[in-house]
Amino acid sequence: MKLVIYSKNIEITDAIRKYVHQKIERAVNHFQNLTTEVDVHLSVARNPRINLKQAAEVTIYANGSIIHAEESSESLYSSIDLVADKIARQLHKYKERRRQGMRT
Repeated sequence: MKLVIYSKNIEITDAIRKYVHQKIERAVNHFQNLTTEVDVHLSVARNPRINLKQAAEVTIYANGSIIHAEESSESLYSSIDLVADKIARQLHKYKERRRQGMRT
């Protein structure tokens, strides 16, 4: 699995890179045979009117399908946690749909 991390208005430190890799790896671990590439976009909004400034987006390319999730919060780490949970749920649904399609 190929993991690519992009950033906007933020410098990706080794701690952030390691945290993203750990969380996304854990979320995608059971679906290694389905995923080919994972793109992670981390951004910080500089607009003072936006309350939830730290955003994390994950796009997974899985056997011709695209699974996308995004979350925003006050902390970048909590955004990464939320999006990892969301992407794990979506991958589970995707796998169940594929399994149901194979049965019929």
